[in-house]
Parts: sequence; C-alpha cells; structure tokens
Amino acid sequence: AKLNFAVKEPIFERDDLRPIQIEVLSLAALTNKLIEREIEFTRQRSMIPGQESIVFQDPSANFVEVTERRKIG
Repeated sequence: AKLNFAVKEPIFERDDLRPIQIEVLSLAALTNKLIEREIEFTRQRSMIPGQESIVFQDPSANFVEVTERRKIG
C-alpha cells in the first residue's frame, strides 16, 4: 500500500523588519531564476564599492536579502 503524507506548517511571520540574509555564489543566476518565476525583487548597491544585494519577499512576506560570496585574494 502506498502512503501519502503531507506536512502542513503554519506561515512563519517575523515581528521585526530585519531581512533574513543569505549568501549565494552568483547573484546573476539568482536574478535569472527570480525573473523566470516572476518574483519581484530590488537590486541594492552598498556604500562599499563592488558590494550589491538582491532583496525580495518570501511567501510569508518576510524580507530576504541575498548577497554574492566573493573570494578575497
């Protein structure tokens, strides 16, 4: 017999507005995926030259900030 289980979890909402921060290897690849899935995002540039991030909201409307991991040296 085949058993089907579904995990149902409540939507997790945070009380503050600080974004969850994630590092990826390529912001360009993430940007392409967000565009393909028609997810709205904002590109941000830092005060530090060369640093940028992408900010969007997850399905629970929590903010997520993604930066690109860069090797130094």
